Amino acid sequence: MAERRQLYVCVYCRYVPTPIQWRKTVELARSDKRLAQFLDEYWGSDSFYDWGDDPSFFSAREVLGDASRASWGVCRPEVRRSLASKIRPASGG
Repeated sequence: MAERRQLYVCVYCRYVPTPIQWRKTVELARSDKRLAQFLDEYWGSDSFYDWGDDPSFFSAREVLGDASRASWGVCRPEVRRSLASKIRPASGG
């Protein structure tokens, strides 16, 4: 018998960093080649990165070779609360 799973999909608009946030991050990236690469890819049309949550996807892809290996949790409180209200603990069996 196949195991039944539930899938939740969250859709959100990409955060646009403020000019100050962007400038400070670019300054830091001068001494961090991976951060510089992340910033170069951030605005790409095929980029799925978000400012706060998704550096783990980038890191998993660049360091581990596969974005699906990211150990990522939902960081946005409003999304976490919404999911928490829908997820029930697995029943022991």
